[in-house]
Amino acid sequence: MPFDTFGKRLRVLRIDRDLSQINLRDRMEKLGVPIGETYISELERTEKMPSLEVAAGKGRASGCGRSSAPT
Repeated sequence: MPFDTFGKRLRVLRIDRDLSQINLRDRMEKLGVPIGETYISELERTEKMPSLEVAAGKGRASGCGRSSAPT
């Protein structure tokens, strides 16, 4: 699957990490980025573009952000 949109990449990363949209929402909420699974679905379908805060939170929540790197 090509990664030509944020939404496609989000879906692939979420599925690769065995996360449901609800699991991802819960992880993001714990990181201080409260969003709904409906919004995640809209992002994955490329109906919406994320804010910088949401994009960064997604990276941290799915284990791709800098804060998840080993220290």
